[in-house]
Amino acid sequence: FFKQLPLDGSKGEQLILHLPDWEAEVIVKSDIFVVPLGNQQFIVGATNDFDDKSSEPTQSAKKQLLTALKKIYSGKIEVIDHWAGIRPTVRDRHPLVGRHPHFNPMAILNGLGTRGVMLAPYLAKMLYAHLEHNHSLHPQATISRFKKIVW
Repeated sequence: FFKQLPLDGSKGEQLILHLPDWEAEVIVKSDIFVVPLGNQQFIVGATNDFDDKSSEPTQSAKKQLLTALKKIYSGKIEVIDHWAGIRPTVRDRHPLVGRHPHFNPMAILNGLGTRGVMLAPYLAKMLYAHLEHNHSLHPQATISRFKKIVW
């Protein structure tokens, strides 16, 4: 029902690290994000590649993440795991939120890309308010920004 929207995929890679000298117990966001898992383990991510659609982790992405981490952390680093996946993204880097123009009860919330973990709660509340109370959607997120799409 939403195949006309420019939903694409981008490969993202993440690491699970043991950082014995890291004291933060909150999510840290800079060029990368660092999410505490407990026991001095952290998820560090993520890269963004629109061209490579494989799910294989790469040494170049691992190096990129570790280099970025070293800008904010100077302690010991032990790599526990490294993985890659394809996330739903849109080339303009804005999510897809809104009702289908012809099937009004149907709606979409997708394309959150690299910021999904941070945007999802806000966008879900916004979509709920739109569906239940006819509140406006943010103009950068609404699917109506694609005026040239023929449904």
